[in-house]
Amino acid sequence: MKKLFLLVPLIVTIIGCSGSTPNNVELTVKQGVCVTSEYPGYESTPYSVYPNYAFRTNAYTAESSPYCMALTLTNNNSGENANNIQVYQGGLSISYAVESNLYTGYMIDYNAAGISPSYFNYYTNQIIGNMALFDPDNCVTTQGIEVNTLSKEGGKCTFYLQIISESMPVGVYPLNVNVNYTNGNANYSAATTIYQQVGILAGGDFTTPGNKLAVYNGNSQFNAEALSAVLPNWSQILLLARDFTGNVYAYDGNTVYKYDGVNLSSIANSPPNINDLTGDSFGNLFAATQNGVFVYNASAGNNATWSLVAGIPASNIPSLRAESENLQNIVYFTGNGGVESCLYNNGSCNGASQLFSGSNFNNQALAINSTEKQIIWGSQSQVYNGGAPLSISDYAINQSGKIGVDKLGIIYVGSESGLLNPAVFNNIGNLATLSPLVDYSSNALFGKSNGVYLRQTNYRTSSVMSLYSYGERLSSLDLFTDQYLVLLAMNLQQQNSINYYAAKSNWTAINGFNSKVNDVIISSRLSIESKF
Repeated sequence: MKKLFLLVPLIVTIIGCSGSTPNNVELTVKQGVCVTSEYPGYESTPYSVYPNYAFRTNAYTAESSPYCMALTLTNNNSGENANNIQVYQGGLSISYAVESNLYTGYMIDYNAAGISPSYFNYYTNQIIGNMALFDPDNCVTTQGIEVNTLSKEGGKCTFYLQIISESMPVGVYPLNVNVNYTNGNANYSAATTIYQQVGILAGGDFTTPGNKLAVYNGNSQFNAEALSAVLPNWSQILLLARDFTGNVYAYDGNTVYKYDGVNLSSIANSPPNINDLTGDSFGNLFAATQNGVFVYNASAGNNATWSLVAGIPASNIPSLRAESENLQNIVYFTGNGGVESCLYNNGSCNGASQLFSGSNFNNQALAINSTEKQIIWGSQSQVYNGGAPLSISDYAINQSGKIGVDKLGIIYVGSESGLLNPAVFNNIGNLATLSPLVDYSSNALFGKSNGVYLRQTNYRTSSVMSLYSYGERLSSLDLFTDQYLVLLAMNLQQQNSINYYAAKSNWTAINGFNSKVNDVIISSRLSIESKF
């Protein structure tokens, strides 16, 4: 079992030399440690120094998160001719590649340094790709009055790297970290490699790989792997969810478990009979249950607890989603009152109002597209786009699990009607009708789908989307039989001046599972290792 705080050995490259000057400087890392462990709410509001960044999520980030990494530079020089050290040139640089895109440059925390980008001799950034630097002690500041000198015989300084957006394609990305410094009359650099890992976590009834919880990390063999964390002896995993700081939650029918990127632990006093789980952008995890909605204030770290949300009926709530709109937390839910919404704040959901009438809602079957002002929901075999039911083509649909909606407003649903029926439908081409989704070779997917999950990339590769369907006995007639997790790669195309996502691959099985997959979720972390 891996421990949370692990030290990475120093890799030092000598740029210049001075034979009589000791050079004993090390760069170590602690996985999972955030700047908020020492500076709660760090830079969560706009600061006065240009570019006036505000990292709002830091107001709700606990002391630890899978998105965080603490790096410490230590000056162990001692003995004759031992020197203090300072970073020089651009100071800290990072580089990593995502598909064909290279993200690289020098990094500075402008607010801590007290000077804006134009005053540096080198081109600098606080954000590179989806990585941000937080340097409250000016460990890597190279100009201005805040430059930090590390004294000999143990002077040290800690800075932090943090993932600030869930926008990477699935894969493992080596991230090269380098700090240039002066020591006496010579220049040196301390370097190490950490990894940004993005994977699809799958939970279900399977015993391999991973005993009910496994990960697909984008490997070219399309194989799922066992998670490296020690797993309980679960009978099943029914639901998965993620909070906005990267923690993943798994529900086994009795207890909710938290996976922090390294370890997995149970959460005390989990509510019973959970139908759906969802996180928001304010440090909360919500559970829709047969007895109302419960909230877990995940941002409180070790002090987090479950509590019943006031203002939502204490009755059966099949599905729930939380959306941040204009810095407000809007909760959408289904139940006896139809499809409703309310404004969540401090344990209460105020002003609940009906959006659409309905009944017999399916568990997890609620999707919100704030950009397109869409609310999609499922009731038995029917799927609704707002108040309008979508018609169904030639096949029966028994909608199940999560509903997907892409950035263009196209809807994707899974069906468990039977092995000889299509398993995934969407409304491309006719926005009022659901038809079987086909791959690049025009093949539909058959079998029993427990839901769909869309992975849309908000990067330079924003035209790319991945669709995952999960369940049992999934099969494409040309490719495989009896699979449990299937991937379809899609990209943006245009026809008659209309944009849509179309398949750019055939249905691809993620191999390794020996039984049903009930749910999937994206999981990202900064790690000292190259695998989950």
